[in-house]
Amino acid sequence: MTRARNLSRLGNINAISVSEDNLVGIGSTIPGSKLDLGTNNILSHNINSSGFITATNGIKVGSAVTIFNHGIDVAGVVTATSFSGDGSGLSGVGGTDFISAVNVTVSSASTLSGPVSIADSITHLGDDNTHFGFPAADTFALSTGGVQRLNISQTVNITPEDNQSDAFSVKQGSNEYITVDTTNSSERVTLGNNTTNPEVVILSNTGIGTTNPVRLLEASTTNTTAYDTDFQQSYNILALRNKTDNRSVGVEFKIGTNGQAAIGAVEVSDTNTDLVFGTRSSSTRSEKVRITSGGDVGIGTDTPTDPVNSGNSAKLAVGIVTARQYFGDGSNLTGAGHAVGSGQTTITSTATFNNSGSFARFAEMDASYTTVGTGPILVTFSWSITQSTTSSDLSWKLFRKIGGGAASEILVNPSLQGSSSSGMIPNFRENIGTQGIRVCYSFIDSPGHSAGDLITYEHHINCEGSNTLNLNFGAQTAARHCTTVSTITFLELAS
Repeated sequence: MTRARNLSRLGNINAISVSEDNLVGIGSTIPGSKLDLGTNNILSHNINSSGFITATNGIKVGSAVTIFNHGIDVAGVVTATSFSGDGSGLSGVGGTDFISAVNVTVSSASTLSGPVSIADSITHLGDDNTHFGFPAADTFALSTGGVQRLNISQTVNITPEDNQSDAFSVKQGSNEYITVDTTNSSERVTLGNNTTNPEVVILSNTGIGTTNPVRLLEASTTNTTAYDTDFQQSYNILALRNKTDNRSVGVEFKIGTNGQAAIGAVEVSDTNTDLVFGTRSSSTRSEKVRITSGGDVGIGTDTPTDPVNSGNSAKLAVGIVTARQYFGDGSNLTGAGHAVGSGQTTITSTATFNNSGSFARFAEMDASYTTVGTGPILVTFSWSITQSTTSSDLSWKLFRKIGGGAASEILVNPSLQGSSSSGMIPNFRENIGTQGIRVCYSFIDSPGHSAGDLITYEHHINCEGSNTLNLNFGAQTAARHCTTVSTITFLELAS
């Protein structure tokens, strides 16, 4: 390098020199740059300029800051009243470095890769009613419209907007799984919807109206409404509904893998509904019992025509049958008390009777039966009697005759008749009048007979007052207490 020529001297110091390369040195005789200030700190004060200071290799300020055309290198701490820009070009910020400020405003997308400490809350820019933050220790909260909607601490509290049909929901796309409706007077919680029909699985005891359920599902209510045969009452806890008319709804019971049964309601026509019971036999599931809307019960048939109708034409097996009266001759009964025979006598005639004020046999009321075995006989009398002439008190006794033997009186119920051996049949002293009477009674007789014996039952009548009676046995069908016939039936049981 050619030594620069001195342009000026200040005392013993070369003040300004210019090299052959047009490099200017101030305080330096061998300038190394366009402007070389040398090492003698000739300029120890600020440089004031109303224009630009241009340097090719940068300007160094003190020992910590160097200004280059590509940026500023700072060896210490940078302090500023504010920062501008998105910070995308920042590098070298260590994990232990931090930004501490009373208020930080982020106007565009930013990425924070480390922990962020917030004293209170983060607020939406330009909307101080919407924010999330930490109102207390161990508490997280979200607010919109100035109202806290979500608060999470040791408990979770959700406060949806009032009077909104879709105030809170859990959904995936348009598929809603949980919906809370806060519409006034119509508040409800809906699980699923008609589009998705998601399954709702509850794995523990569930209480409806109770906080202490002891079964998987327990519904409880307090209701003082008395029972009413019109069962559409508020005391019914559970209601199952099919919204489609003339269809069915019910409950299915499952046990293990294959155990099944069901109870259902079937609307057979508008407003007429049957109740059905179904069971599973092997791989077949079918209806077994039906109660029709009219009250008939079908067992093994879904079209019963009687109060109790069995689909098995062979038999209807029951336990003990107790009745005040039996109809029919029992000829179609099998296995009922080991019956071995049956019979019936029908009386429809009109007869005249005059007993002159004492008991006498009235032959028109006789009934006979030829036995099959030696067992007891169930005898049922069903009398329908009118008097066509005068009104009179009528009483009678019952006698039995075996074969050609003598007739002997039968005490149908000695405890009611007293100890007398010739007492009347209970309550059979009646003023029959012209309106007539209907008298029914049954008893089991053990005559001590042999198989094939003809047993005749006789009625001995006393027409008090020595009246002459014209008795009609079922002839006056319009009479208030009468039917068209009088019958006597017999059912012989095995010995």
